[in-house]
Amino acid sequence: MVAIANSSPTKIEFNTVRSYLTIWQRTNRDRAFQLERVLKCELDYTTASRFKFQIAANSLMNKPNDPGRENEFDSMDPGTTGESPFTHTIEAGDFSVDTSVADGNPTTHHNIQTVDHDAIQSSDLLRTLALAWSGTSISNDDPHFTLQAETKPPTQEKTTSSVELPLAVRDRDVRELNNTSDAIADYEILKILGEGGMGVVYDAHQTSMGRTVAVKMLKAATVANKNSQLKFLSEAVITADLAHPNIVPVYDAGRSSKGDLFYAMKRVNGTPWLDTIEENSVEQNIEILLRVSDAVAFAHAVGIVHRDLKPENIMLGDYGEVFVMDWGLAIATKQYSKNLGVITAGIGGTPAYMSPELAIGDLSRIGPASDIYLLGAILYQILTNLAPHCGESVTKCLISAGRNVIRPTKRSGELMDIALYAMASEPGDRFDSVKDFQDAIRSYEVHSNSSRMATRSIEELASAELTNNYRTFSKAVFGLEEAISMWPENEIATKNLARAKVAYSMVALQNGDLDLATSLLGGDDEGNLVLDEEIAIAQQVATRKRLLRRQRQAFGVLCAGIGELLIVGVGVTMWLRSNALNLANQQGPAARESNRCLGGVQTSLGALRGWVALNDPAFLKQRKSAWDDEIIPSLEELKTLAADSASDKRELAAIERLLEDLREMQWWIEDVAQSPGNRPALDAYALDVEPLANTILKVAAEMGDRLVDRDASDTALLTTLSNFRAHFAISQTQLLAYLNLGEEISLHAYRSQLGLVNSSLEKLSSSGSLGDFQVDGLVDWLEAELPNLDRIAARAIQIRSSPSWNTAQHYLRTEAVPVSALVTTQLETITVRNSKAMVNRSSRVSTISNFSCIVSVILAIAAFVCSWLVLKNSKVISRRESSNAMST
Repeated sequence: MVAIANSSPTKIEFNTVRSYLTIWQRTNRDRAFQLERVLKCELDYTTASRFKFQIAANSLMNKPNDPGRENEFDSMDPGTTGESPFTHTIEAGDFSVDTSVADGNPTTHHNIQTVDHDAIQSSDLLRTLALAWSGTSISNDDPHFTLQAETKPPTQEKTTSSVELPLAVRDRDVRELNNTSDAIADYEILKILGEGGMGVVYDAHQTSMGRTVAVKMLKAATVANKNSQLKFLSEAVITADLAHPNIVPVYDAGRSSKGDLFYAMKRVNGTPWLDTIEENSVEQNIEILLRVSDAVAFAHAVGIVHRDLKPENIMLGDYGEVFVMDWGLAIATKQYSKNLGVITAGIGGTPAYMSPELAIGDLSRIGPASDIYLLGAILYQILTNLAPHCGESVTKCLISAGRNVIRPTKRSGELMDIALYAMASEPGDRFDSVKDFQDAIRSYEVHSNSSRMATRSIEELASAELTNNYRTFSKAVFGLEEAISMWPENEIATKNLARAKVAYSMVALQNGDLDLATSLLGGDDEGNLVLDEEIAIAQQVATRKRLLRRQRQAFGVLCAGIGELLIVGVGVTMWLRSNALNLANQQGPAARESNRCLGGVQTSLGALRGWVALNDPAFLKQRKSAWDDEIIPSLEELKTLAADSASDKRELAAIERLLEDLREMQWWIEDVAQSPGNRPALDAYALDVEPLANTILKVAAEMGDRLVDRDASDTALLTTLSNFRAHFAISQTQLLAYLNLGEEISLHAYRSQLGLVNSSLEKLSSSGSLGDFQVDGLVDWLEAELPNLDRIAARAIQIRSSPSWNTAQHYLRTEAVPVSALVTTQLETITVRNSKAMVNRSSRVSTISNFSCIVSVILAIAAFVCSWLVLKNSKVISRRESSNAMST
């Protein structure tokens, strides 16, 4: 033969093809598809398609000087049935010593050892192969076809070939292709699907089930051979026993009317794996191999060894099915429950895929490990598109298989290591089971997925390093961490994860995100330690900046607090001045005394509310004297005034209860003042002080009304005006309580009190005049303005029930407060215009104004104290953070 083993498929000349065709034409030894396989073997299984070889060969066949043979090439495609024109019997002389093969050390790959190297050097292996295979008839000289020896191997002890299988083989009516009978047959043969060594496979119709099946029938030439019959039935029994999704099920076995044995099985519509293995991706082929391994593992569990696994014997269904076919060479191990020893009388397999023990025919060493070798050979072909053994002829390929010479390849990696491990020369050096083989492949898949994820993440990292994008950095770090979690030994992912974290940390450090930078680093890597030092320095700088920023914020809060206190002081001054004007308009000693007491109570309660709103225990200490000196004495004085009249007993009892509550509350306030940080206690007190303050004002107002009614000269007008002012003052107190404390009950009380104000206004409208003072204009103006306050209060309640207190608070400040201020101003104007009490009013206004100034000074001092406390607290926090930063 012409040796073209190192030729490139792009450099093949037609002369080479013509040389092969000349041999074929002269000896009629081959067919077109056999020629293509020989060429592929010599070309190391190049990826050139069968179609191209056929076109090239066909163009050479259609020569003008040989017109009679122009269609012969086309008629001989791989699907053609019938006897091959090439028939050859392997002789012992075919295993002659080849110095390139037998003498010296053979070429091996990846440290795969030969079988008994000393025996090879002495030609013992060649003699063993000659004894095992001599006399075997082959239909072609292609090592990719299945061989089955006709004689027993010399290493096999003599076994009985007359074993009878305990099977009830019944007669079946099988209508063949040329049968024109009208009788209903059990099976109707439709067409020939293929042909093997012992049998022919037909496409048939099973009439009892109304389905298409595949019928394998023993060839007529072997029907008379008892051994062949037993082997055929053994194949049927073994296949029927292997009930597995990846093994074709057997439906029936029988004998035709001509005496031909057959068995019916599932008709698989699909394609041999060999036709698609080069087109599929490695991942697709690996998935098919794993499913084939499932079937083989099941067969091993039953006690069956296939012995002829190869892509050509795997059928791929049209809907994703995978079936292991051709169990004709299967042998039973001791684990198998049925007596099928007859099938161990011969050896067989495909030379291009055989393990050394299959090639030598040592049945004592053939077992599940032999199938594991074949699975490794298929994996080798998936990776290289080559069968592991090759030779110019079947005998040369058998020698390579016996010596376990693996075709050299540049392909390497984890999958190749798995394939070579499965193809170890000694069965004991291979995987212990098919499951271990599958686990190794699945581990590779995990490693492969981890590597792919790491590769994508490294690409993300490269992009992130160019753009400094946080999101891209985060995706890269996450992907690398996931890759490591899938495969902890992934060194590439581990190395690049450290690189990604350092790069991410540097970008975060440049952007001032120190917490992020710190969280990304860890370990004792020298680069990390240097970056840690940079981050520590940056944290110190950031701490100083943060402290300065907080000091500026504290100063802003201080200014805002002082402003609010000044506003409160002005408001208190205006309120005291208004009360002074109201007091000047009162007539009668009891009225003046009651209003004075009422004013003291209102002033002190206002200060109390201010303390609650500010939530500052230090301010409470300064106001304690006012609490002791103003509120309780004023209530005691009102109590004395009320004792003169029997009608004031109810108010007297109420004041007694109030005094008890106030004394009890004093103890609580002192306890709160001693625990400045006890915010829950302050909040609880804020909830109790407001109802108490409202009760005090209400009782004091009612007491004042009664005193005015008793002592005033113009009883009706004085009483009405006093009631109006009291109710309006209470409404303003409720408004102030809501604005400061946010209690919803104060908002509802504010609106209810406005109703009493309107009621007092109606009485005032019908009361006439007070001396020279005409109230008609005041009444007209109040009747126009006070409904606005009620509308504003209703709207505030509506707002408060939906979004938040802040929204209602803002609304009242912008709407109700200005109107209330106008009402207060009008009351002041009316009081000023009261000429009868001008002198007394002026002196009292002067006194109260001085008192207002004192109050303002006190508020200013309180603001200063609050500011000092805020600054002191800010400095303490700054020192703590500086200390923490330095320690870090």
